[in-house]
Amino acid sequence: AALRERENRWDSARDAYRTVLTLERTHPAARIGLQRAEENLAEQERRAKERARLEQEALQETEEARALLEQPTNQPSGRRSDSSPPSSSLPQAIAFLESAVRKAPHLAVPHLHLGRAYALQNNDDRALQEFDQAIRLQSTLSQASLERGKIRSKRREWKTAFEDFSAALATNPLMAEARTGRVRVSEAQGDLERALADADELVRTHPCSVMSFCLRAELLERLGKIAKALEDCTRAIGLEPRFPNAYAHRARLRQQEGNNAEALADYQRALSQAPPTWQPRQSVERIVED
Repeated sequence: AALRERENRWDSARDAYRTVLTLERTHPAARIGLQRAEENLAEQERRAKERARLEQEALQETEEARALLEQPTNQPSGRRSDSSPPSSSLPQAIAFLESAVRKAPHLAVPHLHLGRAYALQNNDDRALQEFDQAIRLQSTLSQASLERGKIRSKRREWKTAFEDFSAALATNPLMAEARTGRVRVSEAQGDLERALADADELVRTHPCSVMSFCLRAELLERLGKIAKALEDCTRAIGLEPRFPNAYAHRARLRQQEGNNAEALADYQRALSQAPPTWQPRQSVERIVED
Protein backbone atom coordinates (compact mmCIF):
# COMPACT_ATOMS: atom_id res chain seq x y z
CA ALA A 1 0.00 0.00 0.00
CA ALA A 2 2.82 2.41 0.84
CA LEU A 3 4.51 1.72 -2.51
CA ARG A 4 1.27 2.45 -4.36
CA GLU A 5 0.91 5.71 -2.46
CA ARG A 6 4.37 6.86 -3.54
CA GLU A 7 3.34 6.12 -7.14
CA ASN A 8 0.07 8.07 -6.63
CA ARG A 9 -1.86 4.92 -7.50
CA TRP A 10 -4.55 5.65 -4.96
CA ASP A 11 -7.04 3.04 -6.13
CA SER A 12 -4.44 0.27 -5.71
CA ALA A 13 -3.33 1.75 -2.37
CA ARG A 14 -6.93 1.77 -1.12
CA ASP A 15 -7.39 -1.89 -2.11
CA ALA A 16 -4.13 -2.83 -0.38
CA TYR A 17 -5.11 -1.05 2.84
CA ARG A 18 -8.47 -2.79 2.78
CA THR A 19 -6.67 -6.10 2.47
CA VAL A 20 -4.56 -5.25 5.52
CA LEU A 21 -7.70 -4.39 7.50
CA THR A 22 -9.33 -7.70 6.62
CA LEU A 23 -6.31 -9.35 8.26
CA GLU A 24 -6.05 -6.95 11.19
CA ARG A 25 -9.18 -4.83 11.63
CA THR A 26 -7.62 -2.36 14.07
CA HIS A 27 -4.32 -1.77 12.27
CA PRO A 28 -3.86 2.00 12.91
CA ALA A 29 -1.55 2.78 9.98
CA ALA A 30 -3.85 0.91 7.59
CA ARG A 31 -6.89 2.86 8.82
CA ILE A 32 -5.11 6.18 8.37
CA GLY A 33 -3.76 5.07 4.99
CA LEU A 34 -7.24 3.98 3.83
CA GLN A 35 -8.69 7.34 4.80
CA ARG A 36 -5.87 9.14 2.99
CA ALA A 37 -6.38 7.01 -0.14
CA GLU A 38 -10.13 7.61 -0.16
CA GLU A 39 -9.63 11.37 0.27
CA ASN A 40 -7.17 11.45 -2.62
CA LEU A 41 -9.49 9.40 -4.82
CA ALA A 42 -12.34 11.78 -4.03
CA GLU A 43 -10.10 14.74 -4.95
CA GLN A 44 -9.09 13.04 -8.20
CA GLU A 45 -12.72 12.48 -9.06
CA ARG A 46 -13.53 16.12 -8.26
CA ARG A 47 -10.67 17.31 -10.47
CA ALA A 48 -11.72 14.97 -13.27
CA LYS A 49 -15.27 16.33 -13.14
CA GLU A 50 -13.98 19.90 -13.14
CA ARG A 51 -11.66 19.13 -16.07
CA ALA A 52 -14.53 17.54 -17.99
CA ARG A 53 -16.73 20.56 -17.29
CA LEU A 54 -14.07 22.98 -18.51
CA GLU A 55 -13.42 20.86 -21.60
CA GLN A 56 -17.11 20.85 -22.41
CA GLU A 57 -17.32 24.63 -22.00
CA ALA A 58 -14.18 25.09 -24.11
CA LEU A 59 -15.56 22.93 -26.92
CA GLN A 60 -18.88 24.76 -26.80
CA GLU A 61 -17.12 28.13 -27.04
CA THR A 62 -15.00 26.78 -29.90
CA GLU A 63 -18.13 25.75 -31.80
CA GLU A 64 -19.69 29.18 -31.23
CA ALA A 65 -16.50 30.81 -32.50
CA ARG A 66 -16.39 28.51 -35.54
CA ALA A 67 -19.93 29.52 -36.42
CA LEU A 68 -18.85 33.17 -36.31
CA LEU A 69 -15.70 32.51 -38.35
CA GLU A 70 -17.67 30.65 -41.01
CA GLN A 71 -20.29 33.37 -41.42
CA PRO A 72 -20.00 34.54 -45.03
CA THR A 73 -19.54 38.18 -45.89
CA ASN A 74 -22.00 39.87 -48.21
CA GLN A 75 -20.17 41.04 -51.31
CA PRO A 76 -21.17 43.99 -53.55
CA SER A 77 -21.81 41.57 -56.41
CA GLY A 78 -24.58 39.92 -54.47
CA ARG A 79 -22.49 36.77 -54.12
CA ARG A 80 -21.23 35.51 -50.79
CA SER A 81 -17.66 34.72 -49.89
CA ASP A 82 -16.64 32.07 -47.37
CA SER A 83 -13.06 33.39 -47.16
CA SER A 84 -13.60 35.66 -44.18
CA PRO A 85 -16.30 36.46 -41.63
CA PRO A 86 -17.84 39.91 -41.14
CA SER A 87 -15.29 42.13 -39.37
CA SER A 88 -17.73 42.75 -36.52
CA SER A 89 -17.85 39.05 -35.58
CA LEU A 90 -14.08 38.43 -35.57
CA PRO A 91 -13.30 40.02 -32.15
CA GLN A 92 -16.15 38.05 -30.60
CA ALA A 93 -14.85 34.82 -32.13
CA ILE A 94 -11.36 35.54 -30.79
CA ALA A 95 -12.76 36.24 -27.31
CA PHE A 96 -14.59 32.89 -27.35
CA LEU A 97 -11.46 31.04 -28.46
CA GLU A 98 -9.11 32.75 -26.00
CA SER A 99 -11.51 31.76 -23.23
CA ALA A 100 -11.59 28.17 -24.56
CA VAL A 101 -7.78 27.98 -24.60
CA ARG A 102 -7.59 29.24 -21.01
CA LYS A 103 -10.12 26.65 -19.85
CA ALA A 104 -8.64 23.70 -21.73
CA PRO A 105 -5.06 24.49 -22.84
CA HIS A 106 -4.43 20.77 -23.45
CA LEU A 107 -7.00 20.57 -26.28
CA ALA A 108 -5.62 21.09 -29.79
CA VAL A 109 -8.79 22.20 -31.57
CA PRO A 110 -9.29 25.55 -29.76
CA HIS A 111 -5.66 26.44 -30.54
CA LEU A 112 -6.26 25.57 -34.20
CA HIS A 113 -9.28 27.84 -34.54
CA LEU A 114 -7.72 30.63 -32.50
CA GLY A 115 -4.84 30.50 -34.98
CA ARG A 116 -7.32 30.74 -37.85
CA ALA A 117 -8.94 33.76 -36.23
CA TYR A 118 -5.60 35.51 -35.71
CA ALA A 119 -4.71 34.78 -39.34
CA LEU A 120 -7.95 36.43 -40.48
CA GLN A 121 -6.91 39.40 -38.33
CA ASN A 122 -3.55 39.38 -40.16
CA ASN A 123 -1.81 38.68 -36.86
CA ASP A 124 0.41 36.02 -38.40
CA ASP A 125 2.90 35.74 -35.53
CA ARG A 126 0.23 34.86 -33.00
CA ALA A 127 -1.48 32.61 -35.53
CA LEU A 128 1.74 30.64 -35.98
CA GLN A 129 2.10 30.28 -32.21
CA GLU A 130 -1.37 28.76 -31.98
CA PHE A 131 -0.81 26.43 -34.94
CA ASP A 132 2.52 25.32 -33.42
CA GLN A 133 0.78 24.54 -30.14
CA ALA A 134 -2.05 22.68 -31.86
CA ILE A 135 0.48 20.50 -33.69
CA ARG A 136 2.47 19.87 -30.48
CA LEU A 137 -0.72 18.68 -28.81
CA GLN A 138 -1.93 16.64 -31.79
CA SER A 139 0.71 15.97 -34.43
CA THR A 140 -1.82 14.43 -36.82
CA LEU A 141 -3.99 17.57 -36.95
CA SER A 142 -3.76 18.10 -40.70
CA GLN A 143 -5.73 21.35 -40.69
CA ALA A 144 -3.17 22.99 -38.37
CA SER A 145 -0.32 21.93 -40.68
CA LEU A 146 -2.25 23.30 -43.65
CA GLU A 147 -2.94 26.66 -41.99
CA ARG A 148 0.67 27.01 -40.86
CA GLY A 149 1.82 26.19 -44.39
CA LYS A 150 -0.40 28.92 -45.80
CA ILE A 151 1.16 31.55 -43.54
CA ARG A 152 4.69 30.36 -44.28
CA SER A 153 3.88 30.39 -47.97
CA LYS A 154 2.63 33.96 -47.68
CA ARG A 155 5.95 34.81 -46.03
CA ARG A 156 7.77 33.10 -48.91
CA GLU A 157 9.27 30.53 -46.51
CA TRP A 158 9.00 27.95 -49.26
CA LYS A 159 10.89 25.05 -47.68
CA THR A 160 8.95 24.97 -44.41
CA ALA A 161 5.67 25.72 -46.21
CA PHE A 162 6.20 22.71 -48.46
CA GLU A 163 6.96 20.58 -45.37
CA ASP A 164 3.74 21.73 -43.71
CA PHE A 165 1.61 20.96 -46.78
CA SER A 166 3.31 17.57 -47.01
CA ALA A 167 2.58 16.88 -43.32
CA ALA A 168 -1.09 17.70 -43.89
CA LEU A 169 -1.20 15.30 -46.86
CA ALA A 170 0.54 12.57 -44.86
CA THR A 171 -2.47 12.58 -42.53
CA ASN A 172 -5.10 13.36 -45.14
CA PRO A 173 -3.95 12.46 -48.69
CA LEU A 174 -7.20 13.82 -50.18
CA MET A 175 -6.79 17.34 -48.77
CA ALA A 176 -7.07 19.38 -51.96
CA GLU A 177 -5.97 22.67 -50.39
CA ALA A 178 -2.73 21.13 -49.11
CA ARG A 179 -2.03 19.57 -52.53
CA THR A 180 -2.69 22.95 -54.14
CA GLY A 181 -0.35 24.52 -51.62
CA ARG A 182 2.44 22.18 -52.71
CA VAL A 183 1.75 23.08 -56.35
CA ARG A 184 2.03 26.80 -55.61
CA VAL A 185 5.23 26.39 -53.58
CA SER A 186 6.86 24.29 -56.32
CA GLU A 187 5.73 26.85 -58.87
CA ALA A 188 7.25 29.68 -56.82
CA GLN A 189 10.52 27.76 -56.57
CA GLY A 190 10.57 27.25 -60.33
CA ASP A 191 10.11 23.49 -60.13
CA LEU A 192 7.28 23.20 -62.63
CA GLU A 193 7.69 19.46 -63.16
CA ARG A 194 7.20 18.80 -59.43
CA ALA A 195 4.25 21.19 -59.47
CA LEU A 196 2.74 19.33 -62.43
CA ALA A 197 3.15 15.98 -60.65
CA ASP A 198 1.11 17.33 -57.72
CA ALA A 199 -1.45 18.81 -60.12
CA ASP A 200 -1.79 15.42 -61.81
CA GLU A 201 -2.43 13.85 -58.40
CA LEU A 202 -4.98 16.56 -57.61
CA VAL A 203 -6.89 15.76 -60.81
CA ARG A 204 -6.69 12.04 -60.04
CA THR A 205 -8.09 12.44 -56.51
CA HIS A 206 -10.60 15.20 -57.40
CA PRO A 207 -11.77 14.42 -60.95
CA CYS A 208 -14.95 16.47 -60.52
CA SER A 209 -13.15 19.62 -59.35
CA VAL A 210 -13.12 22.50 -61.81
CA MET A 211 -10.20 24.10 -59.99
CA SER A 212 -8.07 20.96 -60.32
CA PHE A 213 -8.23 21.14 -64.13
CA CYS A 214 -7.77 24.93 -64.19
CA LEU A 215 -4.69 24.67 -62.01
CA ARG A 216 -3.14 21.97 -64.17
CA ALA A 217 -3.98 23.95 -67.31
CA GLU A 218 -1.96 26.90 -65.94
CA LEU A 219 1.08 24.68 -65.42
CA LEU A 220 0.74 22.96 -68.78
CA GLU A 221 0.63 26.37 -70.47
CA ARG A 222 3.80 27.47 -68.66
CA LEU A 223 5.48 24.25 -69.76
CA GLY A 224 4.49 24.97 -73.38
CA LYS A 225 2.00 22.08 -73.56
CA ILE A 226 -0.77 24.16 -75.12
CA ALA A 227 -2.85 21.30 -76.55
CA LYS A 228 -3.03 19.54 -73.17
CA ALA A 229 -3.81 22.83 -71.43
CA LEU A 230 -6.71 23.35 -73.87
CA GLU A 231 -8.04 19.89 -73.03
CA ASP A 232 -8.04 20.72 -69.31
CA CYS A 233 -9.83 24.04 -69.86
CA THR A 234 -12.47 22.24 -71.92
CA ARG A 235 -12.91 19.61 -69.21
CA ALA A 236 -13.27 22.37 -66.60
CA ILE A 237 -15.98 24.02 -68.73
CA GLY A 238 -17.71 20.65 -69.07
CA LEU A 239 -17.84 20.41 -65.29
CA GLU A 240 -18.97 24.03 -64.78
CA PRO A 241 -20.24 25.71 -67.95
CA ARG A 242 -20.75 29.02 -66.12
CA PHE A 243 -17.14 29.43 -64.93
CA PRO A 244 -15.78 32.55 -66.71
CA ASN A 245 -12.11 31.99 -65.84
CA ALA A 246 -12.02 28.70 -67.73
CA TYR A 247 -13.43 30.38 -70.87
CA ALA A 248 -10.93 33.26 -70.56
CA HIS A 249 -8.02 30.86 -70.14
CA ARG A 250 -9.11 28.75 -73.11
CA ALA A 251 -9.46 31.92 -75.16
CA ARG A 252 -5.89 32.93 -74.34
CA LEU A 253 -4.63 29.49 -75.33
CA ARG A 254 -6.53 29.63 -78.62
CA GLN A 255 -4.99 33.01 -79.32
CA GLN A 256 -1.55 31.45 -78.89
CA GLU A 257 -2.54 28.86 -81.51
CA GLY A 258 -3.69 31.62 -83.85
CA ASN A 259 -7.32 30.58 -83.59
CA ASN A 260 -8.66 34.10 -83.04
CA ALA A 261 -12.28 33.42 -84.03
CA GLU A 262 -12.76 30.72 -81.39
CA ALA A 263 -10.74 32.78 -78.90
CA LEU A 264 -13.13 35.71 -79.40
CA ALA A 265 -16.12 33.41 -78.88
CA ASP A 266 -14.63 32.18 -75.61
CA TYR A 267 -13.93 35.71 -74.39
CA GLN A 268 -17.54 36.62 -75.14
CA ARG A 269 -18.78 33.55 -73.26
CA ALA A 270 -16.59 34.53 -70.29
CA LEU A 271 -18.14 38.01 -70.22
CA SER A 272 -21.66 36.62 -70.48
CA GLN A 273 -21.11 34.28 -67.52
CA ALA A 274 -19.09 36.63 -65.29
CA PRO A 275 -20.61 38.83 -62.56
CA PRO A 276 -20.21 42.61 -62.87
CA THR A 277 -17.37 42.57 -60.32
CA TRP A 278 -15.33 39.89 -62.12
CA GLN A 279 -11.74 41.12 -61.79
CA PRO A 280 -10.54 40.51 -65.39
CA ARG A 281 -13.70 42.01 -66.90
CA GLN A 282 -12.17 45.29 -68.11
CA SER A 283 -9.12 43.68 -69.71
CA VAL A 284 -11.28 41.04 -71.43
CA GLU A 285 -13.68 43.73 -72.66
CA ARG A 286 -10.74 45.61 -74.20
CA ILE A 287 -9.57 42.43 -75.96
CA VAL A 288 -13.05 41.85 -77.39
CA GLU A 289 -13.32 45.45 -78.59
CA ASP A 290 -9.90 45.27 -80.26
